[in-house]
Amino acid sequence: MPRRSRIDAPGTIHHVMVRGIERRPIFADDADREDLLARLSRVLPESDIRCFAWALMPNHAHLVIQTARISISRAMARIGTGYARRFNERHDRVGHLFQNRFKSRCVGDEADLVGVIRYVHLNPLVGGIARTLDELESYPWAGHAALMGRNEPSNFHSLPATLALFGGSAREARTRLRAFMSEGLLSSAGRGALEPIDDRALLRGRAEDALGSKVPASLEPWLARVCGHFGVDTSALRGGSKLQALARARAVLAHLAVMRLGLEVKLVAAALGVSSSALSRAARRGAVIARLEAIDLAEPGGETSQQRPRSQPSQERPRSKL
Repeated sequence: MPRRSRIDAPGTIHHVMVRGIERRPIFADDADREDLLARLSRVLPESDIRCFAWALMPNHAHLVIQTARISISRAMARIGTGYARRFNERHDRVGHLFQNRFKSRCVGDEADLVGVIRYVHLNPLVGGIARTLDELESYPWAGHAALMGRNEPSNFHSLPATLALFGGSAREARTRLRAFMSEGLLSSAGRGALEPIDDRALLRGRAEDALGSKVPASLEPWLARVCGHFGVDTSALRGGSKLQALARARAVLAHLAVMRLGLEVKLVAAALGVSSSALSRAARRGAVIARLEAIDLAEPGGETSQQRPRSQPSQERPRSKL
C-alpha cells in the first residue's frame, strides 16, 4: 500500500527513531558513532533543524528535532544514506542497514516535548548501558551529559533552547532537569518499561484539554500509541477532519474503544467530537485499518487483546463485519 505522507510543516517538532534491520546493531564501534554524529553536525545546521535531544543505542537511535526550511525526510535521507554506505564499507558488508524508513511522530505541546526529551535521554539508563543517573550525566552517546554541563555539546544540539524548557537560568534548569529525570526513572521502574509518555496523569490532562471531553480511563493508554503511529497530535483528533491520517487514527481508536473495550458509542463520540453514527462507521473501518497497518494491539499492560475478557455488547455497539 502507498506510504502515508508525513506532517512536516516548518516549525513542527518530531520524535524520530531509526532502527537496524531485523533489530541488528547499527554501530559496531565508537568510530561508527562518531561518524553518525559528524553527519548530524553537518546536516542539521545546514538544514536549520533544531535538536532538543538525541541518544545512540546499539540497534537504534533517537532524535527530537524541529524542522525549518528542509523537510525531515530530506534531511534524514542525507544522514542515513551516507552513514549506511560508510558502515558497509568499514565492515565489509552489503545490503540494507536500517529497517524501512525512519519512524517519527509529531510532538504536541511543551508538556509532550519535555516528556519526550526525558524519554530519549533515559534510554541508555533504562537499557542498562549506563548504570546510574550520575553515570548517564557523563555518557558520551546521548545529549543529557551536555545539558547537565558535564560533556561538551555537539554543535547540532540546541542547548540554550532545551534548557529554557526547564528553567530561566542554566543552574535552575539543571536542578529541575535532574529531578525530572529521577522521577521518570522511578516511573519507568514501576512499570517495567519506559514509555514516550511517562505519566498517565499528564496524558489524561493533556487529552482532556485536547479533546474537550473526559476521555475514558481505559482508552487513555492507547492515545499516544495510535496517534504516534499515524504521526498526528491528539489535539487534532476532535472533530470531523477528513485528513487521511487523522481519519485513520480516529477510526482505530473508535475500534479499540467500542469493539475491544466495550465502551458506549455516545461516550466515545463525545470525546472525539463526532456523531454516534459516524463513530460507529469509523469503528468498523478501524478493525481493517489496524490489521493493514500492523498496529500492535497488545494491551499496554502486557495482556493481549485476545486474552482480555470481552465485554458484553451494548445495544448501541456496532457489530463487526469482519
